[in-house]
Amino acid sequence: MIVTGQAHRAKPSSSAGAPSIVVVGCGRSHRRDDQVGLLIADLLEDHPPPCTTVLKSEDPGADLLTEVVGAQLVIIVDANRARADWPPGTCRRLVISAESGTGLDDLFKSQGDRLASSSHLLSVSDALALSRELRLLAPELWIYAVSAEDFGYGDALSPGVRRSTLDVARQIQTDVRAWLRTRSTRHA
Repeated sequence: MIVTGQAHRAKPSSSAGAPSIVVVGCGRSHRRDDQVGLLIADLLEDHPPPCTTVLKSEDPGADLLTEVVGAQLVIIVDANRARADWPPGTCRRLVISAESGTGLDDLFKSQGDRLASSSHLLSVSDALALSRELRLLAPELWIYAVSAEDFGYGDALSPGVRRSTLDVARQIQTDVRAWLRTRSTRHA
């Protein structure tokens, strides 16, 4: 059960000495497309990528400040308002890496107010900016933003968003495995 303001933590699927990866599925239960991050987290809990802890959060702003400290990779999955050039169900992965120099400022400028407007108490972008200021931000951050169109009350997802949930979960699994292979090659 998801409790507003508290993260639901799945058991980590990691081994000693392995990198720490945290996936945070964000959203609001019973708010149609806004729950897509929670539903993708459910799929990942059933088949978690290696070295991964899966969280579901209805208050990601606060949870991002407390639940992901110490992780080497944080993955955020959340709904984002659809636009003409970004139809419902489209997923874009945004990567922020300390190693490559990509910064949050560039991310926020490129995304405009899409990450800043949120149905959560503290927006994801506010939490990321605060994490950076407090030096709690993970060395690498991925945001999977799923375009959504219906944020009303109810449990049904719009057709495009419903079709994309399994694909996004599979893509996260694939991307995490590739990231782990890259790290093991660099550290070998």
